[in-house]
Amino acid sequence: MVLCQMTRDLRPFKLLRAACAFCAVRVSIRRVVLGLSTSAALASSASMISCSGEAPRESDEEATGPRPDIVFIVLDTVRKDRLSTYGYARDTSPNLSRISKRGRRFTNAYATSSWTTPSHASLFTGLYPVHHGATQENWVLSSDVNSIAEILGEEGYQTVGVAGNVMITKERGFAQGFEIYHESWRGAKRHLRDALTVDWLADFFAKRDDPRPLFLFINLIGAHAPYDSCGDNCGAFGEALDGRIANSFWKDFYLGSRRFTDDQFDRLNRLYDAELREVDANVGRIVRNYDKWRDGNTSFIAITSDHGENIGEHDHVNHVFSLYETTVQIPLVVRYPPAFEAGTVDANPTQLVDLFSTALVVARAPDAARSTHGQNLLDEAREPRAVLTEYYLPEQAMLRIFPDGTDAVAEHPRLQRYHRRLRSLTRDGWKLIWGSDGKHELYNLNRDPKELRNLIAKSGAAKRRDALLKELEQLVGRYGEGAIAPAGAQQPLDSETQAELRALGYLE
Repeated sequence: MVLCQMTRDLRPFKLLRAACAFCAVRVSIRRVVLGLSTSAALASSASMISCSGEAPRESDEEATGPRPDIVFIVLDTVRKDRLSTYGYARDTSPNLSRISKRGRRFTNAYATSSWTTPSHASLFTGLYPVHHGATQENWVLSSDVNSIAEILGEEGYQTVGVAGNVMITKERGFAQGFEIYHESWRGAKRHLRDALTVDWLADFFAKRDDPRPLFLFINLIGAHAPYDSCGDNCGAFGEALDGRIANSFWKDFYLGSRRFTDDQFDRLNRLYDAELREVDANVGRIVRNYDKWRDGNTSFIAITSDHGENIGEHDHVNHVFSLYETTVQIPLVVRYPPAFEAGTVDANPTQLVDLFSTALVVARAPDAARSTHGQNLLDEAREPRAVLTEYYLPEQAMLRIFPDGTDAVAEHPRLQRYHRRLRSLTRDGWKLIWGSDGKHELYNLNRDPKELRNLIAKSGAAKRRDALLKELEQLVGRYGEGAIAPAGAQQPLDSETQAELRALGYLE
């Protein structure tokens, strides 16, 4: 029976789960892979084995009441430092500020990458990109890894996803485990996408008649370039939308065929802020509609982002080719009154992988939560740990610039320096950015939060540099152990998907 149960968490053996239904042990092979020995895993579960078929225990409802809804809202391409919730001068996020007064505002939260695919994969799996394998080089989430929707579905949740970004489609493996996965970008004009998501959710809440707890994932795309999705908030900060901002501007920027003046960057910044205000308005509508439908005092609602955005910082635009704070430091507000006091602020470093672990604890599936790279945010005594972010060879960006392939990159003097892998490690206010080409960077974020002074060659920082390089090597080895093989080629793209990729700047 132990062997039978152990196959539950291995995706290639999913067809064997029916034969394991009588077994109550929850032993995950991934726990073994991530550091728990086989003997320890089996020993920890031995007391749960029941030859009669079901481990004797009270039902969840009898023990602690009904399990709470779990809601993830991802604000695509939203920088933490551009939200008034975090002190930004313009009032870009009044709704998020209001929501945070009933929850916890995490002030030191990070994505795991500066791009949609790897960060969402980390959110869904609790694993760093080096392990789950969905990166800039491979756009597909493998079916060999269990997603949070699969696990919560097995725990009795209804699983529903609403995706506004074309990079997290069913074809790319992100719908696995979801009973309903609505791709709101299909058949809709981009600048109306989030408003239609709000309408779809309002209709869903109104019509839902299901006694099960709900796991709901929402991706709002409004802050993504080309900065034309400000809706009713266009002109909120003195810059009206006077025509579509061509999404090729970042391609032209890196090729050197287009430069921006300070005034032009100021306009882009105002448009971006107006988009943030509109995204925030839609968050407010979603949460208000949810609270009318369900008692929000018992639900777990996490509002975060998958990455940020560069608008001229470090001579970069968009969110390609870099792992600076502007692209990886993100907002995180969690409203869960049973565990978090209203209005508290937590400076302990957190990452997207932690939401996976925390949500599964909230759902009372703690064994699964311990099978990840994340930490349980409900645990006030959790140990501070280094922050790891990753950026792989930028195939998604290079294919935008060179649709016929990336071979031309090696011959293009302006792009050679960007064709490399990056990793960053941050601990105790020091940040190392490692480059596969040997060009590393080191910053003291306490003294230099904008990462303007590279200390990598300074003798006074050599000890810190070497310690971070050593720790990075160790963490990559640990997190990469038993890594999932790349998922391989995805299904051919239909015309609608290709058109959306062009609109977002991922295809020519």
